[in-house]
Amino acid sequence: MVDTVSLSLVIFSSILFGVAVYYTYRLSEETNRGKYWIFYLLAAIGLGMHEWLKVLHIFLRIPEPIYNLLLELGIVAGAASLSYASYGLYTSMKKIREKVE
Repeated sequence: MVDTVSLSLVIFSSILFGVAVYYTYRLSEETNRGKYWIFYLLAAIGLGMHEWLKVLHIFLRIPEPIYNLLLELGIVAGAASLSYASYGLYTSMKKIREKVE
């Protein structure tokens, strides 16, 4: 029972990360591929990789050392991209606020 609920949650969160990737890509398209939005897209992919690899691991049985390395790389790439994108958005918003005032 717990395994079924856990698997269901992993699959559901994987789908939600897919939705996040889709909409961050669309946002990047709407802003003429602004570089900070692309980093939000990379963050969604990197952080979503954690869940997608869990699903793949069920079917493909990725060797444990490679699986763990890929999980950590996805988290690091996602966190770094999210940090850079947030910084870029912050500086852009600050410049806009200064121009408006």
